[in-house]
This record gives sequence, C-alpha cells and structure tokens, in this order.
Amino acid sequence: METSDMTLMDSDLRKLEYSIRMGKRAVRTIIENVTFSLVAKAVVMGLTFSGMGSLWLAIGSDVGAMLIVTINGMKLLPSKKQVKAMKHSDQEMSSSKKGDEV
Repeated sequence: METSDMTLMDSDLRKLEYSIRMGKRAVRTIIENVTFSLVAKAVVMGLTFSGMGSLWLAIGSDVGAMLIVTINGMKLLPSKKQVKAMKHSDQEMSSSKKGDEV
C-alpha cells in the first residue's frame, strides 16, 4: 500500500475503471492547455517582434489564455448527473453489503 501508485479502498472495480478514464482525460486536458498557452505566447511574441505588439496585447492575451485554460480544465469536474449516479451506486453497494452480513 505504501509503494503503490493507486490503492482501492473497497471492492468496487468500477472505481478502478473510472480512475483510469479520469487519468487519461486529465493528461489530455493538460496537453491541450499547455499547447494552447504556448501557441498564444508564440503569437504575441511574433507580433511583438514584428512591431505590431504592445504591452497591453501581451497582458490581454495572457489573461485571456489563463481564463480559457481554467475553463478547459473545469470540464474534468463531474456533472450533477454523474455525482447523483455515484452516490446512488455507493448506496446500492452499502445496502447490498448489509444484506450479505445478515
């Protein structure tokens, strides 16, 4: 448990599948965000070196890129429907465990 990358704390293997899917989505989103940010910086640098950029353009593009990256990262948050489904499946698992104990 101390040397593992991930530890399941109950016997529901659906959580393992969910963790793997979430990890892949997180890596994809990180790559999207870093790529977008670097492209935005490169565009501003190109405009600045060509003489068409200004400090306000750099500030505006930096703030805009930060907002877009933040909103893009928020797509990883679970929806209300997913939260209800997870709560419902947890309740089913706990009620079936109680039935097994009797």
